[in-house]
Amino acid sequence: MNELERCRQAKGTIWIGMDVHKSTSTLAFMDPATGEAEVRRIETSPEAIAEALGRWERPWAVALEATRQAPAVCRWLRQLQVDEMHLAHPQKLEMIGRCLSAKTDVKDALLIRSALADGYLPKCYLAPPEVQDLRALTRGRDRFRRTSTQMRNGIRTALCQAGLACPRTDLCGKAAQAELAKLFAKLDPWARRTAQWMWEILRAAERAVADLDREIRRQARAHPVARELMRLTGIGPVLSLSLVAELGDIARFAAPAHLHSYAGLAPRTEDSDRHHGRRRLPQRCHKRLRHLAVLAAQGAIRAHAPSKAKTVAERVRARCGKRTAKIAAARMMLTEVWEVWRRVAAIA
Repeated sequence: MNELERCRQAKGTIWIGMDVHKSTSTLAFMDPATGEAEVRRIETSPEAIAEALGRWERPWAVALEATRQAPAVCRWLRQLQVDEMHLAHPQKLEMIGRCLSAKTDVKDALLIRSALADGYLPKCYLAPPEVQDLRALTRGRDRFRRTSTQMRNGIRTALCQAGLACPRTDLCGKAAQAELAKLFAKLDPWARRTAQWMWEILRAAERAVADLDREIRRQARAHPVARELMRLTGIGPVLSLSLVAELGDIARFAAPAHLHSYAGLAPRTEDSDRHHGRRRLPQRCHKRLRHLAVLAAQGAIRAHAPSKAKTVAERVRARCGKRTAKIAAARMMLTEVWEVWRRVAAIA
């Protein structure tokens, strides 16, 4: 079946492939009446995209690569009420593109459009604005926390290289402030200035984390799912709201096993005949969700209160070791999250 026949069967759907860049984008169309492809280069802006799509009658099916610019473009396409939106994996497209004689923006757009027309790109989930706000809140908190840790390590490294050490654990406390001023005075001029800058950044990051933590606690208590998730052993306000933000809509997962695969907690097998290869966790997954699940599992394992995750970890640890036990506990935590969320959704 050629593209023209598929296009006619799709009831006149306009398949559009977009190769998106920061300033300009390349669009590849296909006319369902003639089957002719058309390529246009436009400015990457909502006005230019609206003008380009307005030349064709609905319905529209748009596909683009999942790159840094994709969230903004998807938001603009949603405002235009595009009928279908699809995301393509950049690495997979790159592997297919190696078969081409040359790599250009035009050929990338045509490749994405062909993949969409051939049915290789399933529909993608686009988080609604309220979920995007939660992600900005929780992910922003994590960024500031990482910055705080980096600045703490940088200050202690600068002091250690000069043969000095701060006995205080909390570098932002009042007691540490006076001691750090004396220690910084013993450093070389540029080392002292760098340490002082890192300390100022550390204090600003800690203030931001404190403000974000207050907002996260407030929203976690107000959110029905996050409030129920906090009842699970090992999950606090930050983890509960982060899980809600990253999952978005639990209805996307028909069973807990689907959620395990999405988070990259289902080991991949390498078996052949009687040979049983190693089990490895996949690299292509929602790594932040996997990180959150492992954090929740660690909290449940260390807690004194009993929990399903702790029971699973103790059972698996004796047979397969600590690392495998932690992954098994993380899967159990996601299973409990799925069950709680489904129960809350059924009540609502």
